[in-house]
Amino acid sequence: MGIFEIIGSILLILSCLVLIVVISLQSSAKSQGGLSALGAVQENTASGRQKAKTIDAMLVKATKILAIVMFALTFAVYAMDKLLG
Repeated sequence: MGIFEIIGSILLILSCLVLIVVISLQSSAKSQGGLSALGAVQENTASGRQKAKTIDAMLVKATKILAIVMFALTFAVYAMDKLLG
């Protein structure tokens, strides 16, 4: 296993862990959900709900980007293994 494959594998593991955290932070449609339920503070004001929607939208976008990065890294590590190994 070459240095490029080791670095690619480490980046792949890190992207998977970050993706898990980002998905866990998203609120569920049925309940408070995810890790956000651990924070005992709930805002019931209009600005609090708007802020929650904005954060959820940002987390959804981050999830999509991280998923694309994870798949690209997977293919890159596979290609490096086939070409170099």
